[in-house]
Amino acid sequence: MNASICENFRKDFALAMKELEKKYGVNVSLGNIRYDNTSFSSKIEVQELNDAPSFIPSNLVAEYNDLVNGAFEKFSKNLNACKSLKEAFDNCKTAKIEGRNWVVIGYSKRARKSPFIVMDEHSNVCKISVENLNKFFA
Repeated sequence: MNASICENFRKDFALAMKELEKKYGVNVSLGNIRYDNTSFSSKIEVQELNDAPSFIPSNLVAEYNDLVNGAFEKFSKNLNACKSLKEAFDNCKTAKIEGRNWVVIGYSKRARKSPFIVMDEHSNVCKISVENLNKFFA
């Protein structure tokens, strides 16, 4: 095996996965390829596709998907006193960004650049920076 064979395999793999990606609504990607004289190996990652808000950069869509799966559960635990999601939004400080109402639902200590987790009324979730928090929620 050599680098050229591995790179050609990566391209062919991406083409072959297109049908499965459409069928299951996922994105399939191949990680770094390690090879020797007779074989190669790689990690395969499969992620669900979500309709990320337009201001989320494409390189952060995977992180966005992780937030959707975890942050909404955290927010929903705080809804015990509310009868609906709309009521929760009505009782919180919201900001209008790109025509949608957003509410702060959490904070990530490990995220240095964008530590605040926000969600809109359609359950879209993303992280924002301190600057954007001050700009939109002040």
